[in-house]
Amino acid sequence: MSLKENVLKLLEIGYQEQLAFIERLTDDERAVVGTPDQWSAKNVLSHILAWNEDMLVRFEAIRQGQPLPPELEGEIDHQNLHLYEAHKDDSWATVRQIADTLYQRIVQFVQDSSEADLLDRAQMPPASSDSMRPWRWIVGSTVTHTLLHLADYDAKHRRQDHSTQIQEVLAAQLISMIDEPAWHGEVIYNLGCYYAISGQKEKAIGKILEALALRPDLLEWSKQDSDLNSIRDDARFQALYVAP
Repeated sequence: MSLKENVLKLLEIGYQEQLAFIERLTDDERAVVGTPDQWSAKNVLSHILAWNEDMLVRFEAIRQGQPLPPELEGEIDHQNLHLYEAHKDDSWATVRQIADTLYQRIVQFVQDSSEADLLDRAQMPPASSDSMRPWRWIVGSTVTHTLLHLADYDAKHRRQDHSTQIQEVLAAQLISMIDEPAWHGEVIYNLGCYYAISGQKEKAIGKILEALALRPDLLEWSKQDSDLNSIRDDARFQALYVAP
């Protein structure tokens, strides 16, 4: 299977999980009105879609040789309050329509890309890391980021089994795409983050230790990564930061 085919397959997984997430919500969960600090299910999905839109607009601007819109000059994590206000009154029908349209736009962008485009460092934003490539950012934003947020919500609402299965299948698929220790370390790190936010402490610690052995450059990030808060007090985790 080609790189492009793999990316399209993963996009389909991310999109179908968004739809499945909507379907498994109870009427009460659909009706919850969230706050900037306590997101409802609709807030979570709106954030995911805004994140994916941000990613796509950046790539489109780079490919077209156009400057980024001013509102995208900062990091999207700093825009969460704005995103909440912008989408808090959206209906579920609107959210579903945005999800469908955005998925088709991202698929079309990938289909219009050559294999070389998906690997071309020159098509990445200037501030991105040297190891990043377009296909990795596309998959990270639309699949990994998406499923981590959905898994976090499901874990808080006692629907962990499904999310765990999806995360493990996704990790296996991602690892099979490229035989590169650094890439494997990134995938395993993200799986460890999932285990941590879903309360699977032993699995989380094991995966994070495995990931950092492959990607020691992630050690500094792990010190501040909120996904790992549930294991931060564990002696095995703390030992990572003790100088030899």
